[in-house]
Amino acid sequence: MNKIASHYQFALISDSFRPKIIYELNKNFYEQATKKFGKIYFINLNKLIHSNKRKIPHEEKKNFSKFFHFVEPKNYKELKNILNNNKFIISVSLGRTFKFFKTWHLLKKTKNILFYQLNLGLISSKSKLYTKSNYENFKDWIDNLVNVKISFLVYRFLVLIRIFPNIDIVFEASKTFVDAFNQSPSKKIEKIFNLKNVAIFKKVIHINSRAYDEVIDRIQDIKEEYITFLDSGFDHPDRARFDKPATKEQRKNYYLNLNKILFKFSKLLNKKIIFCAHPKVNIAIIKKYIPKIKIIKFKTRDYILKSKIIFFHESSSVLDAIILKKKIWCLKSNDMGEFFRNRNNLYPNFLKCPYSDMEYLVKMDNTEIINKLNQYNFRLFDKKILNYLANDQKSVNYLNNCLKFKKKIKQKKII
Repeated sequence: MNKIASHYQFALISDSFRPKIIYELNKNFYEQATKKFGKIYFINLNKLIHSNKRKIPHEEKKNFSKFFHFVEPKNYKELKNILNNNKFIISVSLGRTFKFFKTWHLLKKTKNILFYQLNLGLISSKSKLYTKSNYENFKDWIDNLVNVKISFLVYRFLVLIRIFPNIDIVFEASKTFVDAFNQSPSKKIEKIFNLKNVAIFKKVIHINSRAYDEVIDRIQDIKEEYITFLDSGFDHPDRARFDKPATKEQRKNYYLNLNKILFKFSKLLNKKIIFCAHPKVNIAIIKKYIPKIKIIKFKTRDYILKSKIIFFHESSSVLDAIILKKKIWCLKSNDMGEFFRNRNNLYPNFLKCPYSDMEYLVKMDNTEIINKLNQYNFRLFDKKILNYLANDQKSVNYLNNCLKFKKKIKQKKII
């Protein structure tokens, strides 16, 4: 790393105009990169990619100037000059739809190192749900066909014929993905015919997930003070995109049931309540419906560490809870619409954790609740951690020992 740092500058290329969200998603990573490389070039392509051309908020520029040197090219000529006149190792955060193609072509013409930092260890579903009217569903299907499936096939072909670049390195937390990549047809072709760069990625390196690396340093902070809810955003943009917008009655009923559930468990377990808001929601709107519950943003991990039980719908933050062996409970509701009701099956199916319709849970007997909480099998969590969040069994063993003693231990004494 030190050798690379002496020859390259570090850059992030993205069409996002919100450095705060990007930073918070990978805080430790950017802090370490800053120590090694100095300020990170934040190459923002919003003005080139999107018609709204939204600017990075002045306050965010000011607050994150310690980490990022902001660069906002006005046109592709400026972008070309930036990429050609510097020697970068670039963390790439770009789509593969047609609107990104010109940027990919420019990246191919440079001698910069490109990498993906896929350390989320995300559990995802490839299923596509259409829950609008037939006409709107057809429009969405056409949009998905053109801008996802067809655009990717074109992108893939242009990588193969060297018009677009291969990604030099992928740092991947999911063992399942790493194994699939190593057994992919493109990798087999490379081995059989002794070819290079047939696959989109030149090299994939299995790493610990962001959640593992960041949580392991805070084992000593584990407590059981809170009943915590991980917000997915009741009015998430995906609902408007794939489903019908929520009605006032649905919104009111949803928060009414959520309020009852959180206070029910708070009373039963004698714990305080915390609502960890989704980064993109307006807290003031939520506060109207649950005025007596504390709502916070950008401190989710702090409260997961201090939770007795964690409620959620579908949230990558629950991966922290899996690593910490915290009890989790998935909530479902008809008020969330058909699209999210189906999406909310993802984690219960994957982890076999408790899940309930919110209206049913409001009425659930306390004895049944206690029985569910006492029937947890965390051995299943270990298997999921190994396949998605940690790079080997030693890492899982080390984690379990740290959890046992509630402190970070020198690995040599344990492994």
